[in-house]
Amino acid sequence: MLALNPTDPALAAWPGIDTFVRRVLLRRPEDILASLPGWNGQNMIPARFAFLNGPDLTWFRLLSRDYGVMHDRHPNPPSAPGSARNLAEDGSPGSEATPQGGVAEWLDAAPLPIMCRDALEEASGISIPSSWFVLKVILAYLIALVPLNWLICRYVFGRREWAWLVVPVLSLAFAIGVERAAAYDLGYDSACDEVDILETYGDYPRGHLSRFASLYSTGRVRYTISYPNDPTAVALPQDNGRSLRGEDTTSATWQSQPVPALQGFQVQPRSLAHFRAEQMVNLTGTITLESGEGGRVVVNSSELELRDAVLVDVNGPDSTNETYLGTIAPGASVPVKPVAAAPPPPSGLGKLDPTRFLKAFRGYTENRPEAMGEFRLVAWSPKMLGGQKLEPAVDRHRGFTAVVVHLRMGPAPAPDGPRYNFLAQDFERFLKAQRESLEALEKLGESGLRAPVRRGMRTRVRAVSPPNAVPPPPGGTATKNR
Repeated sequence: MLALNPTDPALAAWPGIDTFVRRVLLRRPEDILASLPGWNGQNMIPARFAFLNGPDLTWFRLLSRDYGVMHDRHPNPPSAPGSARNLAEDGSPGSEATPQGGVAEWLDAAPLPIMCRDALEEASGISIPSSWFVLKVILAYLIALVPLNWLICRYVFGRREWAWLVVPVLSLAFAIGVERAAAYDLGYDSACDEVDILETYGDYPRGHLSRFASLYSTGRVRYTISYPNDPTAVALPQDNGRSLRGEDTTSATWQSQPVPALQGFQVQPRSLAHFRAEQMVNLTGTITLESGEGGRVVVNSSELELRDAVLVDVNGPDSTNETYLGTIAPGASVPVKPVAAAPPPPSGLGKLDPTRFLKAFRGYTENRPEAMGEFRLVAWSPKMLGGQKLEPAVDRHRGFTAVVVHLRMGPAPAPDGPRYNFLAQDFERFLKAQRESLEALEKLGESGLRAPVRRGMRTRVRAVSPPNAVPPPPGGTATKNR
C-alpha cells in the first residue's frame, strides 16, 4: 500500500499536483475544446471550452436508471477556430452548451421504466375498449334515446309525454350494459405483477434491486407497500404516461421510520396502478468469472437459478460477443462454452416474458473507452427476491428477476491519452485553420486597414498612414477634399 501526505511541502510545491489529482486519481477528462485562439475577422478571441456532461465525470452506472439515457461525449472539437458551436458570440456558453443528461436519475419517462410498464400492462390481460366499441355504444344510445323512444311512446303507448320518463331508465340500463360488456373476468379480485432487475458486480454478494410493479383490484383499495428491516429501500408511484390536465389526483405518503413504507397507494376499480422501488439486497454468495487450466468458468454461489445465461464480451458499441451458457443452478459452475439455446418462455397476452429485457441488457453498451473490455453475465430467474410486503394481501403475485452481473471490467484508459491529456490530442487541422486566420490578419494589416470597430449596429473601416510616411512640412499647403 502506498500512502501520501497531501500536505507535504514537497508534494504541495510539485507543479504537476493538479494534473495528478485530475487525470490519475479522479480520472476526470479534459474539458471539451470548442475553439482554439485565433482571429475571427473582427478581433482576437481566446480558446473556448464547453461544459462536461454528468456521464463524463463518473464511470459508475445504474442500469435500471441509466439504460438508454446516456449521452455520448462530443469526441472532437469543431473544425475551425471561431466556429465553436453551442457558444455565444461573446465567448460565454450558449443555451445549448449547458450539460445535458445526468447519471442515475430517477425518471419514469426513461426507456427502461417505460419498457417495464408496457410489459406489465400486456401481462395483466386488461385492455382499454377500442374507439370502435365506444362509437358503437354512443350511436346505439342516441338511436334508442331519441327516435326509438319517441316512436314507441307515440305509436305503442299512445303517450308521447312518457318519453321523458323513459330517459332516466334507459340511461341506467345502458350504463349497466356497457359496464358488463367491458368487464373482463380475470378469476381474482386483486393481483400484483412485478419485474425485478438485479444488478451486481463480481466478487460482491450485495446488489442493487429495482422493482417495477403493477397492482390490480376490482374495487377501490388503498395499499401499504412496506420493506421491514431494510432502511435502504425506497418506493414511489410510477407515472403511467397517460395523465390528463384537470383530472383528479391522489397522493401517497412515503415514510422512512419506523418501517420504510409507501402508505395510502390507491388503486382504482378495474384498473392498474404502477409503482417502482429500489433497495440493496444481500445474496448468499457471489457470481464470479474464474480462469483456470481448462479455461474460463462462471461460478454461481448465490441462491438464484440463472436461466438463459449469456456471457457478453463488450468490445465496443457495435462489437459484442455472446456465449450462451444455458441454466446455471445455485451453487453450480459452468464452463464458458456455447451450448444449444433453450426454447423461449411462453409469451403473449397475460404472460410475463423476460425475453425483451434480456435482449436489451445484452446489447447495452456505451461509446466510452472506460466501457471497453467488460465481461457481463445476463440471465433471469423465476424467483422474486423477498423483502417486500403488501397490505392487504393480493390474491395473485407473480413476476421474475432479470439478473445482470458485471463479472469483470475492462482496463482503465491511460491517463496520458487524448481523453485525459489535452496535449495528446491531434490538433493539426485546427492549427492549420489558426495559421490561415493569422495570415488573413497579416494581409489585412498590409492593406492599410484596421480591424472593423463595432459601434452599435454599424461597422466602420478606418484608413491609416503607412508606417514610413513623411509628415507635411510646417506651413505647407494643405489640400481639402470636398
